[in-house]
Amino acid sequence: MRPIKNLLAPKTLLLLALVYLVVISIAFLIPGRAIPTTQLPLDKVVHIGIHAVLLFVWALYFFKKNDNTLTGNTLLLIGVACFLYGIIIEVLQESLVALRHSDFLDLVANSIGILLGAIVFYKAKHYFKNQK
Repeated sequence: MRPIKNLLAPKTLLLLALVYLVVISIAFLIPGRAIPTTQLPLDKVVHIGIHAVLLFVWALYFFKKNDNTLTGNTLLLIGVACFLYGIIIEVLQESLVALRHSDFLDLVANSIGILLGAIVFYKAKHYFKNQK
C-alpha cells in the first residue's frame, strides 16, 4: 500500500505538475500543420480540460505540501499563474510557431477550465486529506 501513498507525496506531485506543464507546453507549441484539424468547439473543450487539470495538479501539490490545507489566496494565485501561462502560450503561438495563431476564445476557454479545476479541487480535496 505504501507505493500508492507515495503518489500523493509532495515531491511526487511536484514532479507530476512539472511534467504535465512541459507536456502541454510542447503540445501547445507544435507547428500548426502537425496538429489534426478539429471543429472549433472541440478545440475549446480541449483548452478547458487542459487548464482544469493544470490548476488541479498544482492545487493538489500545494495542498499536500502545506499539510492538507490550501487557502483561498493560494488557490487564487495558482489560478492567476495558470491564466498568465495561457496568455504566454497564446503570445508564443502567434509570434514563434508556424501556422498557429493566438485566439481570444482560447483565453476564455482557459479561464473556464481554471474555474472548473478550482471547483473540482474544492469538491474533491477531502478525498486527499487523509492520504500521507
